Amino acid sequence: YKDSYNEKDISNFLYEIKNEKKNLDKKDEKEFENKVRNYIKSTNWRKVIKRIILEYPLEKLKEVTIFDTPGVGAEGSLGEVTRKYIKNADAIIFVKALGGQDIETISFKNFLEENITDKQKETMFLVFTRKNDTKKDDLEQFEKRLNDTFYKILKKDNVFKLDSLTELHLKEYEKFNTGEELEEFLKKKIKKEKNQDDTMNITLRAEKSILTDDCDYNLTEFFKEMKKYSDFYKFRDKLDKFVDEAHYLKLISFLEMLKKNCEKGIANLDLIIKICEENKGNLQEIKKSIENTEEKIGEIYISIN
Repeated sequence: YKDSYNEKDISNFLYEIKNEKKNLDKKDEKEFENKVRNYIKSTNWRKVIKRIILEYPLEKLKEVTIFDTPGVGAEGSLGEVTRKYIKNADAIIFVKALGGQDIETISFKNFLEENITDKQKETMFLVFTRKNDTKKDDLEQFEKRLNDTFYKILKKDNVFKLDSLTELHLKEYEKFNTGEELEEFLKKKIKKEKNQDDTMNITLRAEKSILTDDCDYNLTEFFKEMKKYSDFYKFRDKLDKFVDEAHYLKLISFLEMLKKNCEKGIANLDLIIKICEENKGNLQEIKKSIENTEEKIGEIYISIN
C-alpha cells in the first residue's frame, strides 16, 4: 500500500492479526489496536527499510547465506521477492504455525507447484511451530492431513513439528546445577507471570510439573523430556547434515549441468558432420552450419561459466 492505505485497509489488517492472537482480552486488544494504528499512521512508508544484511562469525555457516523473505502469502512485489530467491536457492525452509490457517491452503499448494522443482523438493523443509500449543487430538488430525497433502510432495523426514518456546526455555534451564534450584526459579517466574500471559503461565506450570512429578528433580531426565517436547534436535540434525553435504550437492548439480551442455555440444558437432556429408561441394552451406554451431557452443560456455 505504501502510503495510499485507508481506514478499511487498517481494519482488515487488524482483523487478520486478532484472529491469530486469540488470547488477548478486550482491554489488551484495544491497547494493541491503538498501538498498531498509531504506528501505521506515524510511519513514512516510502522510507521503510526493505533489506537488512546481518553478518555473524559462525564457522559452520561461513559459506552459507540465509535469505529471510516475506513469505508465500505476501502481497504484490513482496511475494515476488520470495519467488526470486527460491529460484536459485540450494535449500528452502518454509516456517508456519500449527494453528491458524489450514496447511492445505490453495495459495500455498499452488505456490509449491508453480515455483518448486522436483530437484528442489529434495532440499526443501517444512517446519511447523508452536507444537505444544496444540492439543493431542488436534496433532493427530494434523498428522492425517499431512499424509493427505505434503507427505505426497516431500520426504516425510523433511517435515518437522517443533516448539521454539520450549527450546528457548531448555537453553535457559541448562545453566542450573540442581533440580531444586530450577524449581525455585520456576516458582518465581510463575508468580511474575501470574497476571501477565496465560499461555506463558500454563507453559511454566507444565514444565515445573515435568521437573518435580515426572522426573523427580533429576535434571538429566528433565532435559531429555524438554528436548523431546521441543523436537528442535531433529531439525538441527537435519540441517547439520545438509550443511555438511551442501558442497557435494552443489558439485553434483554443476556436473549434471556440465554433462547436459556437453551432450548439446556433441549433438551440434554430429549435426555439422551430417550436414558436411550431405552438402559435399557446397562450401557456403557448410560454412553457415559451422558458424551456427560456433554460436551455440559459445552459449554453452557462457552457461557453464
